[in-house]
Amino acid sequence: MCWAIKLVRGVMDKKRLHTVLEQTLKVAPPPAQSRRMMHMWMHDAHSGSTRGDPQAVALLEALRLEAELRVFDGTMLHVLSVASQSIEYWHLGAWLVSRSINPMSIMPPMVSLYMSMQRDVPYFRYSAGYSA
Repeated sequence: MCWAIKLVRGVMDKKRLHTVLEQTLKVAPPPAQSRRMMHMWMHDAHSGSTRGDPQAVALLEALRLEAELRVFDGTMLHVLSVASQSIEYWHLGAWLVSRSINPMSIMPPMVSLYMSMQRDVPYFRYSAGYSA
């Protein structure tokens, strides 16, 4: 097992991400549905299910194209307060859609995502059989 620090820098195509997100919002589950339903909807898009919505699939593809978002590629272990888990693009997609639907959001999700990527915060990659 080995721990490595890796910084990713680049320029996100915010316009493309915003356009794809807007298109996805048109077909997303309504806000009255649970967060679990949103995760199931995005997971269907991620897993290639026949129930996967083409707009959700397009959002996930747009997220995968961004080098700065590789932390969501499923090979990273995100350490939470009591456990760790991998977080994938469909988790990020569900979060972005949920934040966009929520009228109480303090900041638009693409702005908060972009701002979080601008910080000089290294992340750790746990590489035990995972390839970069």
